[in-house]
Amino acid sequence: MAELRMRLFLIPVMILTFPTLKSDGMLTTRHIVLGLISWVLLGILAIDGLFSVAESAQISQFRAEVDRTSLAQNETVNYRLIIEGDVTNVPTPTLPPLNEFQAYSSGRSQNISIVNGRIQASVTFNYILQPKQPGKFTIAPATLTVDGKTYQTQSLTIEVTPGRAPANMPPQGSRPPSSQQPRADYFVELSVDNDTPYVNEMITLSFRFYRARNVMGGLNYTKPKTNGFWSQDLPPQLDYRENVGGKTYLVAELRTALFPTASGTYTIEPATLQIRGTFFQAAQTLRSNAVTVKVKPLPTAGRPANFSGAVGQYRLSTKVSQTETDLNTPITLTVTLSGKGNIEMLSEPSWPELPDFKFYDSNSSSNVKTDNYVVSGSKTYEKVLIPKRTGTFTIEPVTFSYFDPKSERYRTLKSETYEIKVYGAEIDERETNLSRQDIRLLGRDIRHIKPVPAVLQNRGIWYTERLSFWLAIILPLGGLIGVFGYQRHRERLEADSGYARSRQAAKMAHKRLSTAKMHLTTHDSAAFHAEVQHALTHYLADKLNVPAGSITLDRVRSLPSIPEALRPTVVSILEKCDLARFAPVQHVSEMSETLTTTQKLITDLDKTWNG
Repeated sequence: MAELRMRLFLIPVMILTFPTLKSDGMLTTRHIVLGLISWVLLGILAIDGLFSVAESAQISQFRAEVDRTSLAQNETVNYRLIIEGDVTNVPTPTLPPLNEFQAYSSGRSQNISIVNGRIQASVTFNYILQPKQPGKFTIAPATLTVDGKTYQTQSLTIEVTPGRAPANMPPQGSRPPSSQQPRADYFVELSVDNDTPYVNEMITLSFRFYRARNVMGGLNYTKPKTNGFWSQDLPPQLDYRENVGGKTYLVAELRTALFPTASGTYTIEPATLQIRGTFFQAAQTLRSNAVTVKVKPLPTAGRPANFSGAVGQYRLSTKVSQTETDLNTPITLTVTLSGKGNIEMLSEPSWPELPDFKFYDSNSSSNVKTDNYVVSGSKTYEKVLIPKRTGTFTIEPVTFSYFDPKSERYRTLKSETYEIKVYGAEIDERETNLSRQDIRLLGRDIRHIKPVPAVLQNRGIWYTERLSFWLAIILPLGGLIGVFGYQRHRERLEADSGYARSRQAAKMAHKRLSTAKMHLTTHDSAAFHAEVQHALTHYLADKLNVPAGSITLDRVRSLPSIPEALRPTVVSILEKCDLARFAPVQHVSEMSETLTTTQKLITDLDKTWNG
């Protein structure tokens, strides 16, 4: 197809540059006809380019997956909607009715790869489902509408058994001793599941709000400061009942994954929850306890030379695109690190020496999950290898070292060894060099002088001075450049996920805010604030090209990319959305103001970042 387009491009150029004038320099009928032919050829080229773009904008597959089909009532299941094909401007799928589950969005992930010159892209929408009751349930197909065409997933069946002992509740030893004493109608607690972790080992910070009776007023929640830690929110919120000192409380628990960045003693400052006063209830400010964490340094004994700070449990897998290739034809080496730990902060593995190949970075991507309140996922690296000469060569193993806090030992992973066969003839550069002696004069001839005519006459305006001549050349070329420019833009949208996310960020955010406005009209405060938070965090993630799960309040407060003049507004909106999880009932006027502020904020951020 590319060769055909080039020929179509050359034909009008040859037509326009071929001598088609009479001796008097005037435009001829033939010139006009050939100019029209060039326009027709240009139209064919433009239509072909536009149709090729339209043909590529298709969804090849839309399917649903769950990580398990059988679970207990107090457990959760990961529900994923996977779209393959042209995903540069794909809308959020429509979920089926999930009356038997509490559904929480856990973000989206995107993967783009190039295999044998073809771009393969997919986007995954992740949800966490928590069953409300035991039984056998069928999840109906989800739907997706793109360019007027509707796609459906397959249906899924999930069996929920009666809940076992509440596995989601933290161990008693991780709570402050005072929490088991008789308390007031409302109180809050802060705890960690491990107060002596190693550097970069995940610990879980839990904030719990206990209430023995309903809250009449609104709530203002201030998160604890976690200086010295990298944080990741762990949805969804847990709701359960607990007996404390003979009194039954309804508990709302929020969890956050913390990864200490250095050794030493750190104090996580208290969190506060303010209950706004009403006619029937006085205002209260609840303040949690502080938490002290003593972070242990990683041991020096047995530390591998290639250790780069990874802590957790990981696996290493590799693959090559082909084991036989031609000289100067690239192959792709793909390395995937997967497991539990701080996936976003993983360093590259140790690459082997490759003297027989040229070595280029191609692509890297990460997929972070928070299943069952544990940060896990995978990070993939791609390297392009171009053989320098023919023969059989060995790619030595890729290695990666990490510290396992469970066994308190360093471990080193090694990939398999690959044997690459390279075919083709090597070119001797000496054969292509010509000396001056190779070029010699073969002969001379007489250049004839044309006779001067007896009478010189004015033949009129020269054809190059006519506007129609330049229009016949410039307009087709201008249209051709426009078509190629548009195609390059589409190709970049498909190949560069960061560029595609940034270009579509504002559009997708306003689409989500339109959904939030629908919840506003039905006075559904919880759904409204969830959609507003979803719109803002995903907009920031798309603009900054980071996973949506990494956009937390702590990170927003410190990210240098966010304009200082707009940072307080971003923080204020995210705090309001967090509070709505505790106090879902708010006045319509407050919700309307939040929607207007968010819409203006996204517009202002877009103007600032786009210049």
